[in-house]
Amino acid sequence: MQAGIVKEMFYKYEFDGKKIKDSSLIAEFYYDDLGKLTTEKIPSGTSGFKERRISYYYDSIGQLTKKVTIELPYKEYSFVDYEYDSAGNEINKYSYTLDTTYVTIEHKTYNKNKQVTELYTKLPNSKMYLYCKYYYADDNSLQRANYFHDNGGLTYAYLYEYDKRSNKKTTYIENDAGKELEEEDFYNPYGLCVKKNTFVKQNGRLTYVYQEEREVNGKILTRTTDQVPVNQIRLITQKTVNSFNPDKTLFETDVFFGDRKVQMFRHYYFKN
Repeated sequence: MQAGIVKEMFYKYEFDGKKIKDSSLIAEFYYDDLGKLTTEKIPSGTSGFKERRISYYYDSIGQLTKKVTIELPYKEYSFVDYEYDSAGNEINKYSYTLDTTYVTIEHKTYNKNKQVTELYTKLPNSKMYLYCKYYYADDNSLQRANYFHDNGGLTYAYLYEYDKRSNKKTTYIENDAGKELEEEDFYNPYGLCVKKNTFVKQNGRLTYVYQEEREVNGKILTRTTDQVPVNQIRLITQKTVNSFNPDKTLFETDVFFGDRKVQMFRHYYFKN
């Protein structure tokens, strides 16, 4: 989040046809002077809010070394420790609980351009293994990401194509079933995603679950579902359209199934 913003309120609006039929507060977020999330409050029925508080710790040169999270009212703690190489690249991340009964480890390698080339992971009661390998073009754009099973076999891959004239990125997924179009992202001149088309092929009564995860503070912004009649096989187009404030913070996300607007999300910010 931008420095100077101390609070964000995040709302969801449900649509019935062209009219808003319901609205709700999803969460409140609070930030420190550096724009880092420090408190997250989520409405919890009649009991008020569930609260998540985060503390950050840095070394003498300003690198983040530890993040401590406490979930209230249950006082559940979780920790993340970070390690860096001499170039300042994050190479190891250790995530664990208070009693260390659940520990995960991530290890990253980099190329000369400080881009991640390999991501290794270790889950509880398992060995460290190569989880993802990244490939870049000469212009440093990400071209391919291969994801692996813990036995070393390739599970699936994401392939990326770019249309710089249209500020468009196209993503394909490739697995044993072949290569299929997954999504299209369109960007404005500032590099902000203004529209996303997501494609899912459905057969019979399978439920299509769409999940939009933005890497801003790790928040999940949308989660919607739709169903396909049993006698249809079709490609569902899920479209999200984003609009931004003059300071480039996200203001509104509109969610469509085909031409039908089903949800809207809005963000309101408060500054010092």
